[in-house]
Amino acid sequence: DDEIRQLIQSIPNSENFLNTGLARIKITVPPSQKRSVGSLVSEVLHENGIDIVDAYFSQENIIIILNGKDASRAYEILR
Repeated sequence: DDEIRQLIQSIPNSENFLNTGLARIKITVPPSQKRSVGSLVSEVLHENGIDIVDAYFSQENIIIILNGKDASRAYEILR
């Protein structure tokens, strides 16, 4: 653990290297809807005032990273 801390602290601007207070929502995408789900999810969250910090897309999943304070609301909206 100390080695990892020292490594991160040795990186210039390391205070911007790690983000805390983030949450992850994983959405499994049906094969028939691969093209439209990503933009729809982004649009719905944006319209509800929820910012996406980052997103990762694969053939089967979308993983959305957002602020922890928005996680439960985003989950309810996307359900």
